[in-house]
Amino acid sequence: MRKVTKILLKAISVTVLFLIFCPIVLTLLVSLPSVQNFVVGRAVKYASRRLETTVSIDRIRIGALGSVRVDGFYVEDYQQDTLLYVGCLQLHLAGMRGDRSGIVLKNGELKDSKLYLRETPDGVMNIKQVMDRISNKEKKGGGDFGFKIRNVQVDDLTLVIEHREHRDPEYGIDYSDMHLEHTSAFIDDFTLRGGMIGGDIRNFSTTEHCGFRIDNFKGRFLVDRGIIDLRDFEIVTDKSAIRLKSLVLRGENWASYKDFVHNVAIDGELYDTSVSTDDIAHFAPGLLPWKLAVKDMQVSVAGSVADMNVDVQNISFGEGTSLRTNVSLQGLPDIGRTTMAVDLKRLATCEADVSRLASGIGGSELPERLRSVMNGAGEMICAGRFNGGIRSFATDLKLTTQAGNVSVAVKRTPMNMEAGDTVRRYA
Repeated sequence: MRKVTKILLKAISVTVLFLIFCPIVLTLLVSLPSVQNFVVGRAVKYASRRLETTVSIDRIRIGALGSVRVDGFYVEDYQQDTLLYVGCLQLHLAGMRGDRSGIVLKNGELKDSKLYLRETPDGVMNIKQVMDRISNKEKKGGGDFGFKIRNVQVDDLTLVIEHREHRDPEYGIDYSDMHLEHTSAFIDDFTLRGGMIGGDIRNFSTTEHCGFRIDNFKGRFLVDRGIIDLRDFEIVTDKSAIRLKSLVLRGENWASYKDFVHNVAIDGELYDTSVSTDDIAHFAPGLLPWKLAVKDMQVSVAGSVADMNVDVQNISFGEGTSLRTNVSLQGLPDIGRTTMAVDLKRLATCEADVSRLASGIGGSELPERLRSVMNGAGEMICAGRFNGGIRSFATDLKLTTQAGNVSVAVKRTPMNMEAGDTVRRYA
């Protein structure tokens, strides 16, 4: 019995010593550069086989407490172009996702990186092709493989979003060839899974290669299968400050965006916003000569571009102009066929602001006599309704000034064409 006890105690002692020293030995082995390089080589080969494309890493260092530093991480797309390059990535492994369909990382730092999202000849984005290879669709009860990153500082990131057909505008952003350069940001809860990308972003700044710059940007975002969902956004540029409670672009899939005007629904709400046309001109070059700015915007939009409702609770401009209205538009972008229903609840303005608008939008000064009349009228307040389009419309307006009141009702309808008529007549 004593002999059995001694053998049992020895076995327990060996087991305890093994459990104590084995992790230590493994940690020491993993910390050796030669061992790490061997592991990286195997991992890169596995990733290349799994993705069926080129994956490479210049150097990797793994710390004892789950810290990882990766230098020169490269992924190639299936057109033999760069998909992703990471100059330096430092982070800590926090564990696996709850459904074990990906990993969770935290406390990261990303430097000198480039992400190229390009449309392939098949009409899909190259990143989707890669993520489809990662997805484990055969696993029962599982979903797409992905990862989540908490608390990441990004510095000097370049993001390129390129479609096969470029617009090449003379001024402003080319939506089919966007380059966001020198980008920095702090990102929390960033999730990439299948074709879905989401997260919380703060202190974002970037410069588009056309010259447009964002000084500060924050908010929550989700991009997934034709949906772009932005919440609690604030965008600050040199001349504008846009505060967005929500903006949702919703298409059935990404193919819907090829006919954005008709197939993508838009729902959004702006508050406490100021905008300069100098900034908007990067997106709509026709506004470049305007040199105007509005403030105190409270606006909501709903519908597609071709069938849009805009509710303006307030827009302020210049010395004393303010606007409250509701507008429903149908038929854009074909101006000739577009109809609108305008409920002008209140428009208050003055001579100085009207002159500034005429100079900015029209490109010419108002006649001196007209300016004198408006100046004598003081504050001008207008309310009324408009229904119709260019060819046919009905409107009634009431103008109130310090000099008196004016009511106007106008109706324009095309008369029926008679045989031999070459000119359309109106009554």
